[in-house]
Amino acid sequence: MLAGHPVQWFNRSRERLEAGVDSVRARLTRLAEKGLLTAEQAREAGQRLHPVSELAGLAKAELVIESVAEDLELKQRLFAELEAVLAPGAILSTNTSSLSINRLASKLKHPERFLGLHFFNPAPLMKLVEVVPGMRTEGAVTDRAVATLQAWGKTPVTCRPSPGFIVNRVARPFYTEALRLLDEGNADPAVIDSVLTGSGGFAMGPLALTDLIGQDVNAEVTRQIWNAFGHDARFTPSLTQQALVEAGLLGRKTGRGFFTYEGSSGLRAVSGAEVSSSQRPSRVTLHGSLGPANPVVEVLRNKGVEVESRPLAAHEGGPDGLGFLELPGGVAVTVTDGRTAYLRARALGRPVVVFDLALDYRAVKHLAVAPSHDVQAEQLEQALALIGVFAGRTAVFRDSPGLVVARTVCMLINEATDVVAQGVCSAEAVEIAMRLAVNYPVGLLHWGDSVGAPWVCTVLDHLATILPPTRYRVAPALRAAAITGKKLLA
Repeated sequence: MLAGHPVQWFNRSRERLEAGVDSVRARLTRLAEKGLLTAEQAREAGQRLHPVSELAGLAKAELVIESVAEDLELKQRLFAELEAVLAPGAILSTNTSSLSINRLASKLKHPERFLGLHFFNPAPLMKLVEVVPGMRTEGAVTDRAVATLQAWGKTPVTCRPSPGFIVNRVARPFYTEALRLLDEGNADPAVIDSVLTGSGGFAMGPLALTDLIGQDVNAEVTRQIWNAFGHDARFTPSLTQQALVEAGLLGRKTGRGFFTYEGSSGLRAVSGAEVSSSQRPSRVTLHGSLGPANPVVEVLRNKGVEVESRPLAAHEGGPDGLGFLELPGGVAVTVTDGRTAYLRARALGRPVVVFDLALDYRAVKHLAVAPSHDVQAEQLEQALALIGVFAGRTAVFRDSPGLVVARTVCMLINEATDVVAQGVCSAEAVEIAMRLAVNYPVGLLHWGDSVGAPWVCTVLDHLATILPPTRYRVAPALRAAAITGKKLLA
């Protein structure tokens, strides 16, 4: 409407149709009141919206976007009715987020004019649209759909009809790893979310986001993708989330999910295990390199901590191993590589405190750490004091492989690499999609190049030795990048 196109809105229920049209026109009026539109623009746009309660009224439509319930048979019946009404040149599309485009098209007489146009909520505000041509969709139809979306001011990305398309597939680890941590009993929801926002830079934690989406909706999308991939362990549904669904604790819409919502006050977070200390060492020794956490060294020096550099000894991992900061008492402080602190301590022959990955170690608000079993209380206090130089708060976890951000981000990078390698979409498309649809702080392939494919592979390989191995298997393209040094975002 705002782009100048007349729009017909079909609903068999006249009451719902009229209410919907009134709602859209009221929204246009509010935009004009806020100065985002002129009164004339709002009036003209509203006049371009036409309610239709009979399918025959759509006979002149050039593009139809179906958005009924996610029910295969229901959609196929509607498409059959539409084919009997629409002109031969009309494009027929579906807004499905999870059903197979090819299967939806299989009952059509003209599948060549059918494709998926997946909008994201709220559709008027969200720029991204996944354009999903089926195996029998004509190229000209896809081109027309893309051009139309661009005329509407949208950002279309084209992808192959794979389960979950781009966003719902690539984003699964953001939810499933947080849920897996809960299943393992490693932390409470508030701490997991706080670490992912405070260290990972995500706009919202995954557990609060599942509350916003609806636990039933999020669980069902995960289940559909899991089924479509033949019960691949990467997408295994969570028992903890299923328990919430069975109990009717669906999130914001029921007033309670992982968090409790009281009226309009938002979530009431559960406080986590946070530790602070003032026993900051004035001098530490850096053995080797901290890999993706190398910026920590500059932060420490800028804050007045003297850092002496030494090469990593052969028994500590050699020149290619991940290094550590040695505290005056001999404790090693280092970024996670996917192993538990206990395993790192065994390998180094000294107590170890492991800290999590951060998007920017110069701006960490909340960081997860885990000590090995042999770290004494005063040693942990000293380690936390050092970490406090570059982290606003710390959350001490039970010894957990991969902690939170590293585990989640490595899985996200792995999945993003895999969809590109499988030809689901281009590297540029996955970067655009994840930034626009789910507001990730940086593109995942860019993030992978920043931390290094070898480190990502190492984290996943170590996770696979402790947790279900097939869940954390490295995508072949990611492994190849680690070996050859080729950039993921080439």
